[in-house]
Amino acid sequence: MTDLHMTARPGYTGQLNGKILERIRFLSKELDLPNLEDKFPHLKVTDGSWRRVASIPDDADLAEYIDHTQLKADAPHAAFVQLCDEAKRFHFKAVAVNCAQVKRCVELLAGSGVRVGGSVSFPLGQTTTAVKVAEAMDEVNNGALDMDMMLNVAELKNKDYRYIYNDIKAVCGACPPHVTTKVIFEICLLTEEEIIDTAIMCVAAGAHYVKTSTGFSTGGATPAAVDIMLAVVGNAALVKASGGIRDRRTALQFVRAGVRRIGTSAGVAICTIS
Repeated sequence: MTDLHMTARPGYTGQLNGKILERIRFLSKELDLPNLEDKFPHLKVTDGSWRRVASIPDDADLAEYIDHTQLKADAPHAAFVQLCDEAKRFHFKAVAVNCAQVKRCVELLAGSGVRVGGSVSFPLGQTTTAVKVAEAMDEVNNGALDMDMMLNVAELKNKDYRYIYNDIKAVCGACPPHVTTKVIFEICLLTEEEIIDTAIMCVAAGAHYVKTSTGFSTGGATPAAVDIMLAVVGNAALVKASGGIRDRRTALQFVRAGVRRIGTSAGVAICTIS
């Protein structure tokens, strides 16, 4: 069992606070958001007392943290029946599926208390803002309660910060208050500074969650990226770790560090204590 050393990392120990504040001040000017720094009061608290970190025993039920996923392009109808049956049996927080399967899963999960999460511009993020908004609205109309949108990585690399901010804000604004919005970063493609910048813009744009990965690129959630994301958003947003999380030990360590959702297709294995 690998120790991820989450509480010894730079973000957790406050070593990134100065760099994060520097990027907040830069983006405040770039985006004409003079009060942006006010959204990040935790960066001035050096002892980490702001963190919402729970003491979770090794045998804790992690189901409330799990977004049980089925995102394969060739998944048959039976796979979604199985996904929803497992979600009901284990009382997972949500299922996460592609747009075309939202309505089917809403019907399968009716009355269960399990949320249905849809995806926007998944997995590349390379659709226009108008298309992303239309996709989000369609999924809301079909009953989605969670909305995971993919970042436009290309425009971030182009340093078009206003585009990124407006893109996220438009999708978040298209979702009614009862829908939880999440922005997928694809952290394997980003530098540390790009992760910091994206997390800042997500908070500014009103996203509820920042999320590590799609699971469809060259890598998934890493302890380093999760640490950075937690350090940036503070209590202004939550963090979802996804991509490659397949064992209970890893999930536990992320949750203990402050992660509030785990996106995985291995939810049954993670929640089955042998």
